[in-house]
Amino acid sequence: MTSSGAVILSDVHVNHKHQQLDCIKPLSGYVTRFEYIIADAEVQGDHVGSDVHTDVDGDYDVKRKKIVCKDCIIIEHSLGTELKYVGLQVWQAALLLCDFILDNCNTFKGCCCLELGGGVGLASITLATLADTVFCTDVGRQILETCQNNVERNCVNEKKCKPIVRELDWFKQQHQGSEKTGDLEIAGTSNRFYWKKHELSILSRLDFIIAADVIYDNTLTEAFFNKLFEVMCGSECLKAVYIATEKRLNFTLEDLDVTCKEYDFFRACMNELASKIAKENTFKIEQIPIEFKQRFSYQRTKQLELWKIQPVKVSA
Repeated sequence: MTSSGAVILSDVHVNHKHQQLDCIKPLSGYVTRFEYIIADAEVQGDHVGSDVHTDVDGDYDVKRKKIVCKDCIIIEHSLGTELKYVGLQVWQAALLLCDFILDNCNTFKGCCCLELGGGVGLASITLATLADTVFCTDVGRQILETCQNNVERNCVNEKKCKPIVRELDWFKQQHQGSEKTGDLEIAGTSNRFYWKKHELSILSRLDFIIAADVIYDNTLTEAFFNKLFEVMCGSECLKAVYIATEKRLNFTLEDLDVTCKEYDFFRACMNELASKIAKENTFKIEQIPIEFKQRFSYQRTKQLELWKIQPVKVSA
């Protein structure tokens, strides 16, 4: 694990052009356009030239050119942060998760979804192009405010879903001045990112939970799985959880070898979850091959992984 005082810069921001905002903010202050492919389309050529060929039946074999249709998401973010503020950057696992979402439109169309550790909101904003309801959660006013800015910047179509940004601290069950209901916090008057009462009933009908690049510190990973289990237990019709992560290999003097202890701990937590039973469900865990179409620009390395957790009814 990187020391807490070290400055960390995501590879995503090394490889993408970014612009500085006119109004510099303490931690964020940059914006990047993340273009992605919507679809490939073939269109017929607009003229018949002397090089036109015919097929075996004598019909014109008209050349077609491929048109790539693109859209973009504009994200406000930081460049280089300490470990506690890495949620203000965009990471490659988030782009992998976005690719997966867009490659499975029918799965996510009309769904109700919760993102844990949503950071600046890229995955939730991507999902909102398909879903009916998306809750994007994280902790810390700067991260939540930046995420809300990104939602306002990108989700301007009133006919489409607009992610709801809410605070969800994996370590806490209740905020001072708030009313506890289940394991979430009910809004008081001091924090606009607290939960509203009617939203809790929506959470009980979650279809999917997603998370990207939340595995980098063992204490946080343990808290993440505890909170994940609580939310899964509270959802009556959950179909699956998708977790995108990146193995970060480091040479350590302690082991005299290249290791990734945070990833090993993540796998141990997954195995522990697979052994639990909740509401007559066990949890099937599988790694999803990442050969699906790459729509965003990033380095899809073999260190990037996507995992699926699926509730399965216990046989009588």
